[in-house]
Amino acid sequence: MKAQTKKVFEDTVTTMKNQFGEAERVLNESFEQVNTRFQSAEKDAREKLTQLRDQIQLDGVKSRLETVNLAKQGARFGAETVELLGLAQVADLEKLSAKLDRFATKAETLRRRTTDITALKKAAKDAERAQAKMEKRVAKLEKSVLDLSKKLAAAKAKKAPAAKKPATKKTPSKSRTAKK
Repeated sequence: MKAQTKKVFEDTVTTMKNQFGEAERVLNESFEQVNTRFQSAEKDAREKLTQLRDQIQLDGVKSRLETVNLAKQGARFGAETVELLGLAQVADLEKLSAKLDRFATKAETLRRRTTDITALKKAAKDAERAQAKMEKRVAKLEKSVLDLSKKLAAAKAKKAPAAKKPATKKTPSKSRTAKK
């Protein structure tokens, strides 16, 4: 039973490692794809800005762009890309985390039940041993009683013929003639 419990525990650990590895791989791929698309969009935007600047000589526009707006646009673009690609989102990862927590709870319950079963099996083995000892004692007592009853029967058999012999030797006629 310990081997089964250990195997279940190892399987649980392996499953959890695999699921975390899978989540990490998905996140890495998502970020790589987002980064690639972001760089591609940035390159396209720079090319368009260069073309526009060359066309209308808008050097002043460059100074008006704020870093905060670029960060907001980048975050929005990243979120849209993740949604369009169908990659993992925070909500999906939270659901996965909740499932893993439930799985860990079930594994702990299984471990406790296995411990209880092991204790019950030990108690059953102890009861079987006690029963076997009692059966041996009963068998010895039965044998002793059988031996004693044989000895008692043999002793009765010895006494009975000795008592019967004088009774068979006596004849009623002799005893009557002796009295007369």
